[in-house]
Amino acid sequence: MNYFSKRDLLWIFLLSIGPGAILSLIQPGNWFSGWLGFSLLLIVCMSLLVLATKWASGGRTLAWIVGIAFVLRLTGGVATYLALPVNGFDDEDDRAGFVYTDAHRRDDQAWKLAVSERPIIDAFGRNYAFDQYGGLLAFSAFIYRYLSPDTHRPLMLVLLAAFVGALALPFLWKAVSQQWGEKAG
Repeated sequence: MNYFSKRDLLWIFLLSIGPGAILSLIQPGNWFSGWLGFSLLLIVCMSLLVLATKWASGGRTLAWIVGIAFVLRLTGGVATYLALPVNGFDDEDDRAGFVYTDAHRRDDQAWKLAVSERPIIDAFGRNYAFDQYGGLLAFSAFIYRYLSPDTHRPLMLVLLAAFVGALALPFLWKAVSQQWGEKAG
């Protein structure tokens, strides 16, 4: 079965460059560099969401569910990131746009690792204590180092979190369909 068409690539590309530009505008640093990073992430994320949705054979119903889940998660994350410095408590985490202290500290460590000369594999060492096993720290540092080398852009990780949350839905759909022997929609 063909899970991807040229038409899919076209609309994914077009739907990625606009939001990529908007996300880059609300983050510090060079706009063009941010736009490229956000747009590339969006292209990859949306492509994988389309592939997973078609693989799950959920049709338009599943496509709408996945799309809405992705947009709601991304919008909620961006709104929280923007609202906390203005309306949050007067503490370091809220001023930085983070709800939880451990997430803020892990993100700061990821940025410091990304801009250092140290290899990303060092995230699994004892020098970085805010990520218990180091996996999320290493992943975050990788994203920052290669997609946002000029400045710290936490919304890149918000975008990836929205993607992962939405990506679970086609797998759930497929599992339900296989378990009960009929289409879930």
